[in-house]
Amino acid sequence: MNGPTATDKQAQLKNALRKVERAKAALDAPGARDLYAEFMSRFALCEIGYKSLLKDYRKARGQSTKDEDLKIVRDEQRRVLRAYGIDADCATVVSVFDATSTIGRRNARGLRNSLAHAPNTEALDELARKQGDLFAAMDAFIDLIRTAKVP
Repeated sequence: MNGPTATDKQAQLKNALRKVERAKAALDAPGARDLYAEFMSRFALCEIGYKSLLKDYRKARGQSTKDEDLKIVRDEQRRVLRAYGIDADCATVVSVFDATSTIGRRNARGLRNSLAHAPNTEALDELARKQGDLFAAMDAFIDLIRTAKVP
């Protein structure tokens, strides 16, 4: 197999540019860039908090602590959070870390995944509708870490 032809590559370049322009248009909508930045920042703080606990949890068990191995996996997440006295099944944790990708049903992580890889009007509109609940959940998750009582 010889790979893509010059014509194929030209079409792929046009497709890539179309995707870039679509993302730029979505982010250029009034208020979208600020909402995007605030949301991504808040989610990053939650992810930093969780992955710090994950790294320490894995280190104590002799497991890999390489950054590329520190993934948010639901079953492991439950064990990690419970080890630190955090109710892993509470609505706050689900609202922040559930990775559902179905449009209209996404929680923070599902929206973050969509927005990180291809910002689009649909995801930004969904974020705008859910902003209050999602921001409150992310703030509450940080509070869970702050107030956790180790068992």
